[in-house]
Amino acid sequence: MPMNKSGKEMLEIRRIRNQIDEIDYRILDLLKERRGLALSLVPLKMDLQLKDHEERVKKILDRIERKAVYKGMNGKMVRELWKEIIEYMIREQEDADYPIY
Repeated sequence: MPMNKSGKEMLEIRRIRNQIDEIDYRILDLLKERRGLALSLVPLKMDLQLKDHEERVKKILDRIERKAVYKGMNGKMVRELWKEIIEYMIREQEDADYPIY
């Protein structure tokens, strides 16, 4: 028996949601990679006694906001999302075996 319109739509919704799930997993993998790099900076920052990260964070957020707008996204919302990501990474560094902040 042929599938009705709502059945086809539900299959399309499921297909799209599966694609979103796959993207979420890739984002998690990238966050894990970013976290590893951030943690690898801890001993280097300690050696150089780098503690002022505010200027670096501002540069990152400004750059990300501009790129988001260029890509047709809401720059301010993406900036806030990135700010959360960066704050998480800083907390990870603070909790590292060699806290720097």
